[in-house]
Amino acid sequence: KVDDDSFVRPDKLRTFLSKTKSSNLIAGSVVSKVKNIDNPKSKWYFRDQYPKDYLPKYVIGAGILLGGDGLKYLSAKRNTLTRYRVDDAALGIWVEPLKLNFQALEIDVYQHHIRPNSVVVNPANFNEMYALSRGEYSKVTLQICLETCLCRGSPKYRPDCFQEFSNSEYKDVVPRLSHMN
Repeated sequence: KVDDDSFVRPDKLRTFLSKTKSSNLIAGSVVSKVKNIDNPKSKWYFRDQYPKDYLPKYVIGAGILLGGDGLKYLSAKRNTLTRYRVDDAALGIWVEPLKLNFQALEIDVYQHHIRPNSVVVNPANFNEMYALSRGEYSKVTLQICLETCLCRGSPKYRPDCFQEFSNSEYKDVVPRLSHMN
């Protein structure tokens, strides 16, 4: 699964898959010990749905590779799983009982310079995806990196920028429980 603003490098994905034979796999940019956000205006707020202080280990949504064991489990449980607003953290919650093998997959998320072995680049607009599809990795600087302080390696980068971004107001599709009738 990738976000709609993610660019996948098929050659790098093929290389990764050729070295990975496990059906008990979840791969991507792995995060753990992530604090559940308290700000109800944040894009990633879902404490009303998941009240624990910390989220289980998961992979960020820019690019997720899930093996057969996880896919079969989700398919079998699809009608009973809680529909969380934060899809990548939700996947970590849903598959936690399976004790999947988490593997790192090189993903460039908010990177000022695209790394040579990255499998997924995010966020990328149409023009950036077109340049990347032509192999122009070293020539691409993501527009968001030119306009914001989010990208590591950018002259505008600030360590506190993502914290500001994650706490900014966001309108989501799944209503908050406190607003449901």
